[in-house]
Order: sequence, then structure tokens, then C-alpha cells
Amino acid sequence: MGHSFFFRDIANVKVEDDRSNVGSTEKGLYIHIDLPYLRSIPNILALHCIQQSPNGGESIFTDGYHAVKQLKRHHPEAFEVLTTFPMRFYDEGVAEYGEYCFDLSAPMINLNNKGRIESLLLEPAVMTVANKTSTTEEVLAFYEAYHQLSKLFYSNVVSVHLKPGQVVMTHNTRVLHGRTGFKATSEAEAKVSRWIKTMFYEWDMVFSKLR
Repeated sequence: MGHSFFFRDIANVKVEDDRSNVGSTEKGLYIHIDLPYLRSIPNILALHCIQQSPNGGESIFTDGYHAVKQLKRHHPEAFEVLTTFPMRFYDEGVAEYGEYCFDLSAPMINLNNKGRIESLLLEPAVMTVANKTSTTEEVLAFYEAYHQLSKLFYSNVVSVHLKPGQVVMTHNTRVLHGRTGFKATSEAEAKVSRWIKTMFYEWDMVFSKLR
């Protein structure tokens, strides 16, 4: 059983005529989590490869929690900034049921009451500075800290060129994912060269099945 959202339970990621979403193009995708603007973010992301491009389109993954721990150890000031500076995660548009608008303000790194990592929120396409009263120094400090964390993300990535029929499942708010760009000789070929189906699950459903 999946998690029902404002779009279909199973979504298709492939080249579309509407290029407003970078996921619907041949371009590479910066590593991110999905749906960071929701207050109840889905736990598990499944990526099911239907078709794959022979010219790029590798899926890339990195352990966000590991990178955050490295940041705390080697750059404690940057860690402090990313656990306190509020970011705005915002998305609006039109889905099958009508218009939607999601808006969440939270730090990029969220800790529980014991100081342990609870979630990591990152999606460049939908995030901006939340507090308009933030000073220039505060904003610059955030982006410097973000840059430090990004370097740690990309220093420890796993690349997988998924084959048709293969499925990868990841912890959505821990394991960040992205992709490399891919090429096609024509627009018609691009639309069928890479096709990934995505679906979300909750831990409760997974543990229920395991029992």
C-alpha cells in the first residue's frame, strides 16, 4: 500500500512536452529528497526502472546522515547554521484533483529532542530563504554551510545505471538521490529513452508486511 498524495500513487518520471519540471527533461538532477514541503513526508521512495537510456541517466545516491555527521565533526559552525536557519519549501500547481499549494518552513537539518538527526530537507527547486528579515551575513553563512555540506554529499556517492525491471528503495529523508543527464538523438527518442516509475511507502506498511 502506498502513500496517497496530490498526484497519482505511481508517478512517471520521463521526458514530457511540459519542461517546467526539470525531472521531465534530459538534464541531470542535483541530489535531493522528494516532497520536502509536506508536513508528513513519505518515508520510503521506490524507483522502478521501465526503460533506460544507454547514454547517461545514472541514478546517484548518498547517505545524507553520514554527511551531516561529518559536517558536525569537521565544521561545527556550519552544522549549527543548518540546524537553526529556517528555509522555506514551497510548491504550487495543478494536479488531477485541482490546484494545490504546499508551504513549509524548517531548517535543512532537523534534530530530535536528543540531538539526533530526525530528517534532512533538501530540494533546490522548491526551497528559498524563509525569513525575509534575515541579514546578509546570516544568508551568506547559510550558503557557505550549505556549500560545505554539498561537498560532503558528493564525496561519497553511489552511481547505479538501473536496468529495466530493477527497483531501488531508499529512506527518503536520509538517502538523497539524483541523476546524471542523458542524451538522445531526437526529441522522439528522448521521450522513450529513460522511464522511471516512482512510488512512496510508509514504514508502518513495510513493518506490517515483514511481520
